[in-house]
Amino acid sequence: MRIEDREEFDVALCDALSIFDKPPLEEGVFNIWMKVLTPFSLAQAIRALKIHVATSRFAPKPVDIIEIINKQDGHLSADEAWPQVIKAADESVSVIWTEEMQAAWFHCKPTFDSGDEIGARMAFRQFYNRLLDEARLRGLRAKPSLSLGFDADLREQTIRKAEYSGLISHDQALHQLPAPKTDEADVLRIGHGMQISVSESASVDFRQKLRKALADANAITEAKRAAEKAKREQKKESEEARRKELMRQAGILEGEQ
Repeated sequence: MRIEDREEFDVALCDALSIFDKPPLEEGVFNIWMKVLTPFSLAQAIRALKIHVATSRFAPKPVDIIEIINKQDGHLSADEAWPQVIKAADESVSVIWTEEMQAAWFHCKPTFDSGDEIGARMAFRQFYNRLLDEARLRGLRAKPSLSLGFDADLREQTIRKAEYSGLISHDQALHQLPAPKTDEADVLRIGHGMQISVSESASVDFRQKLRKALADANAITEAKRAAEKAKREQKKESEEARRKELMRQAGILEGEQ
């Protein structure tokens, strides 16, 4: 809050305290309130006071107001955010995330890629919570964005869901969605969610050759992805086999004496 908000917030706080039969705050205590709530707007603070008065049996304290504001800032908890960011491991899937979620994912991704999902989740939680604490101390609301995967159908589902949930506006959704197919053009998918439009005046032979070329290119891309996926799975299996062998040598596995 700003210095010019002081008088209006003082009135709102006194009104809230009076409901709990509490006297107005001394100037020094009120100054502490103002300092603690500096990162937040006057509107946020007054709205939180109203919510507190309506839901609590006790007089408000700064921590109560901050907790209410934080619940309305759009940020997910670490446990809520993890199921969202882990979708980014699949390049075909579109992900809705915030700047903090994205940064924490890339921080833990090397651990995840090594096959240690539990370790990756722990690293994510720690890093994300630090970023979240910093954002909330600065009074920053969540800023959702879309990381678009190459599967166009899944992408549209994610965008529609984000719009329905209020994470993005209708205009933002329209900007991300592909243009509808018209009678004047034949829309061809070329992979990675990209499309091209071929004029209706194009010859049938040209259309057929173009479709074949695009299909061949997409097949090569899919083959590369499948090979990379198989390589990752083989690596995980080798690591698991090595781990079991070490455990067997140490006599840890069942049946070992």
